[in-house]
Amino acid sequence: MNCSLLRAVLGAVASAPILIACSTVDGHGAPPPPPPSADFCGEAGNHCIVVSVDGTNTISLDSDYLRKHGPGQIRWRVENAPGQKFYFTDSGIVFRDYDGGKKVFDCHRVDAQFFLCKDSTGAPGNYKYTVTVTDGSSSPSEDPHILND
Repeated sequence: MNCSLLRAVLGAVASAPILIACSTVDGHGAPPPPPPSADFCGEAGNHCIVVSVDGTNTISLDSDYLRKHGPGQIRWRVENAPGQKFYFTDSGIVFRDYDGGKKVFDCHRVDAQFFLCKDSTGAPGNYKYTVTVTDGSSSPSEDPHILND
């Protein structure tokens, strides 16, 4: 076998993981967030809420009142009807200060369609929060709550 050909093949194989890793990094030097787990909603302690907007710009949640027990995670997903382009901004889910919700829930936007909050303590309480989505021209919101008992 030709040694220069062997070196070229081995060099390409050795650099493949580097090229793959480099191609997954965005322009800011951080890898993209992992996609939400397909079985997230079925895992113990996890809860999933679907957020939609009707024709009158009113938000609807498939769980306006969530009752949960102990620590866990809550994931909200925007479900758009045909022609809609609603999405979460960084302030898509905001818990209140007055009932301690901001201290109990650690929240962040996963991407435009998903928001995730982690409740590490499971502290008992009735926590009110605001869900806001936008399509760039309107930003409807809703104020549901979570009962942690």
